[in-house]
Amino acid sequence: VPLYEEVNGKELTSFAAPKAIPIVGIPDSADGYEVWLFLDEVAQATPTMQNLASNIIDGKVGDHLIDMSRCFICAAANRAEDFAATFQMPKNVAGRIIHLNVETTFGEWEEWAISEKLHPFVIGYLKDHPSVFNEPVKEDVQVYGTPRTWHKVSAYMNAIGDEFFEDDGISLTFLMGTVGVASTAFWSFCRMARDKYSIRKIMAGEKVAPPEGHKDILFSLAVEATMLFNTWTEEVLNSTAYQRANGGQEQTAAYIKGLGKEKVDAINNAYIWFDAGLEGGVDPAFLVLL
Repeated sequence: VPLYEEVNGKELTSFAAPKAIPIVGIPDSADGYEVWLFLDEVAQATPTMQNLASNIIDGKVGDHLIDMSRCFICAAANRAEDFAATFQMPKNVAGRIIHLNVETTFGEWEEWAISEKLHPFVIGYLKDHPSVFNEPVKEDVQVYGTPRTWHKVSAYMNAIGDEFFEDDGISLTFLMGTVGVASTAFWSFCRMARDKYSIRKIMAGEKVAPPEGHKDILFSLAVEATMLFNTWTEEVLNSTAYQRANGGQEQTAAYIKGLGKEKVDAINNAYIWFDAGLEGGVDPAFLVLL
């Protein structure tokens, strides 16, 4: 097999006969790094294509060899009961794979959703209504609540802002076409949370009565407040004044000064409001989050 390389502008030719030619990019070109090879939607491939996948799982693609010492192969697929147009997996393919069922828990999703700044109303509502977070699949139902569809709802709400609440016809139609039967209850929750409660008013020290019996609203407000606090904090921590501060008390003083009195008061007002609202026995994790 002729191998060509260029040294100092001069083309050199050598000849070698390796036992197997490493396949380009999998993972010979990874410069020594360990590599994941991900085969997605395996069960939606035809049995013939799945048989080809079995060779890859064995570390071979024709005459090409995969460096199995630093390549981990993982596959993913929907189950037959998910009604996702899957094919029966041939036994010779299934026998080469360790099969694991992966379930999404709300706790894990919630942590991710907060870090990714999904809409607080979506997080708060699902926190108190976990039954619609990942609903069972039904053959005759096209749309229902899943982590993916609720993410879509959040993206829509974040994208259009207040317009979401100004045209209930369009917004409710969107919700019905995205999360199905959960849409009406979620829409009512959103309207109540927006019309009767405002984190801005709370942080300004205005009198806003805690939402008795509505943990979903309390949590939504806590998430919204936390996102604001995190944004303000990141701005201060990235400032030159804070980064030049020398340790402990000096950094604390620089942090408070960087926030400014208005934001410090807003944080204190929010904490006082939530503290009063928790007297009814609501999960104290709200305050931990703040």
